[in-house]
Amino acid sequence: MKTLTKLAVLFIITMIYGNAFTQTHPFMLCNESMYDELRARASQEPWSSMKSEALIGVNSTFPSSGTAYEKHYAIRKITMCGALAYILDPANKVTYAHKVRDALLKWDETRLALAAIGVAWDEIVPPGSSYVTSIIAMDIIYNDLTASEISSITEQLDRARTAFYGWPLNAPATVLTHDIFTGRETSAYITKYHNDIDELIRPSGVFHEGTGYIWSRVMGDSTRGPAKAMTTEVLRFTGMGDIDYRTYPRLQKCLESAYVIGMTPFKMNTYFGDSNSKDLRDFASCKSLAVSLYSEKAGHYNAWRRLSKTQDYDSYDILYTYIVLTPAMLNITPETPKSDIFLDNAAGFWENNANDSSLMSVLWNIKDYGYTIWTHGHFENNAIHISAYGENVIRNAGDSLYTWSSTFGSQGKTIYQNCVTVNGINHNSRYGAGVTEGFTGGLVEYASGDTGTAITGANHLRNFIMVHPQDNKPGYFVTFDTVTRENNGDSFEINWHSDSNDCTAISTDTEYRWNVIKRYSNNDVTMNIFLGTAPDSVSIKDAPMMTSRYDGYVVKYIEGKYSVNSSLKKNIVTILFPSDSTHTKANMTRITGSEYSGAKIDNGDGIVDYALESSTANDVLYNNVSFNGAAALYRFNNNDLSFYFVKDGINFDNDSVPRVGFSSTADVTLYMDATEGNIVSTGADVTFYYPAITGVEVDGIAKTVIASGADWVRVNIQSGTYDISLETGIYVPPDGIIMTYLTAVGQNHAYVLTESDSTEPIYVEYGTSTSYGMTASTEDYEQASINYVHNVRLTN
Repeated sequence: MKTLTKLAVLFIITMIYGNAFTQTHPFMLCNESMYDELRARASQEPWSSMKSEALIGVNSTFPSSGTAYEKHYAIRKITMCGALAYILDPANKVTYAHKVRDALLKWDETRLALAAIGVAWDEIVPPGSSYVTSIIAMDIIYNDLTASEISSITEQLDRARTAFYGWPLNAPATVLTHDIFTGRETSAYITKYHNDIDELIRPSGVFHEGTGYIWSRVMGDSTRGPAKAMTTEVLRFTGMGDIDYRTYPRLQKCLESAYVIGMTPFKMNTYFGDSNSKDLRDFASCKSLAVSLYSEKAGHYNAWRRLSKTQDYDSYDILYTYIVLTPAMLNITPETPKSDIFLDNAAGFWENNANDSSLMSVLWNIKDYGYTIWTHGHFENNAIHISAYGENVIRNAGDSLYTWSSTFGSQGKTIYQNCVTVNGINHNSRYGAGVTEGFTGGLVEYASGDTGTAITGANHLRNFIMVHPQDNKPGYFVTFDTVTRENNGDSFEINWHSDSNDCTAISTDTEYRWNVIKRYSNNDVTMNIFLGTAPDSVSIKDAPMMTSRYDGYVVKYIEGKYSVNSSLKKNIVTILFPSDSTHTKANMTRITGSEYSGAKIDNGDGIVDYALESSTANDVLYNNVSFNGAAALYRFNNNDLSFYFVKDGINFDNDSVPRVGFSSTADVTLYMDATEGNIVSTGADVTFYYPAITGVEVDGIAKTVIASGADWVRVNIQSGTYDISLETGIYVPPDGIIMTYLTAVGQNHAYVLTESDSTEPIYVEYGTSTSYGMTASTEDYEQASINYVHNVRLTN
């Protein structure tokens, strides 16, 4: 009898579509061979809760007198829960099949009710996911329907086939799912769905319409998930198309970027494009829970995100989640997000081994690839977001889809983002020339963004640096901005927004402090901005900050005005220094010279940083340290150089003997912390200066030495971005002592071992105060490989 039913259905479908479709149901998301394993999962969470929810939800009623929205959500709930109950409770599967059947037969009524309202987002996108879920559910219960029932349901689904054809991904997904189910030709809609993915996701992986929409559209929240996000799984399971999206690099990188640039350490989303206060601890779409299927790295990041979860799954995703999510995916080792640069689009910097209070930041600049889908992106080229100590200390306005206040107009305006403007006018494009270079992995991380032609009458280069916590001192951020204008005296503005209406000028036109609102922590956090390069003037103004599409609040922001000189350029140094009760703000002072400007950042305990820009092609000399480049950032720890960074430079000299620094035949951007660092080169011979240097490794491979001498080595660095490691021998300082360390500490004594190139006695002063008061000398020594190790006993 079942065979006759299937033949009748085959005839009907052949008459309607003109080609025979012989697929055995179910086949779109699962098949019957999987049922035993799926049922076994119900013995553990979260599958046991999903089963319970399905057995309850299938008994929901269709609201004939309800709104169109209530109707399509009811269809989704009943069909989703009913299909899952059908699989998990086979003794009652016919009952569930009939409940799903009855809901599916309500599509004509629901479609007409939606069409009577209009064709806006509410009438297209959420119903589109209800429609896709209905088709998946019918595929599952198909074998327990009669030919007549199948015919009636198929006709209603066919009449709704293009009812939800709107919005990227949703449009092709709804038609595509229908056509896979019914056996129509699908290649055009597979191509359309793939093109939507490629237009929405940049080659680097960044979702160009903002970080909020990475989570909403790519990860798939409850309103968009089945259609937009889970069609990738339908295509994979059915073998349709040429791409397995689980291994598609662009989608893999996008899912990784969600955690690196789209999430703060305290699990809220960052603010680029239309975004709002989304709590990502509670985000539990099927795509996000099963993200490890697409990217192992994203899977580790997601496991870290879910350490503070408050729920395990999205109720409107349970059919997909139950089938796609496996127990192994819930046992993935959590790993904190790592800094990463998504070239052409964004850079995300994360403090190592992050927790809720850690530092993280993002530089955003979307490059133009000629794509045309721009709905939710803002005019925010080179915008920055910073989170610190449990709060957002530098953020952009957020959602602009609806006007919250007529006072401000669109929250997408450039002045409401942390950007450069000219006369407060919007950028003329949502995209610039992109994030062009950078490096991560060290204690100083760097990225550079270029607005290209996005600012009418100006160009803005933003070099953004995160100085990680080190030397028992807190981390902070630096921007080296370069703005080019058309005429001498032309002005522009740099706008800085924190999350607070409490902004105070600590020093007019120099230093400003916000007491950040406690939104996500109980921590008293301040954001301090120090204008190392003197502006023409600074104004404190009002700006909107959005918490949702419909609500927001007012904050204070600073607008610093600057103007260019005869060179038509202006270089600006800004220090962005968050602080709280356990992370003390550095004491910052302005540095001004005829051809340079910047800031001295005194962290205390002899640890002092210098951030300088240069407006000359000659060397800049400040306090005996010299550099030749666009900008430099360097640290001294009690007069010893700790690290240095030079942007687009050919020289750095710390004025020590032996010298530490470099010289180059062409501009490079170089960061070195002792013997480890990073370089961005367009091709140059670079001489590295360091005590006892013998060679240079580039990305772990030893470079051929072009020339060398005492404490210097010259190598060729080809065009590209590389890790640098200096190889060194044994350095013998002028006093002959090479290394000293404490060992064998006893109750009344300790031994000091000191390596020396001589057998002459070594004397060590020691005591309980800085005046010491006691002296010990070599007790004995022994021959080392080429030196002598002296043993000095300290007593009492």
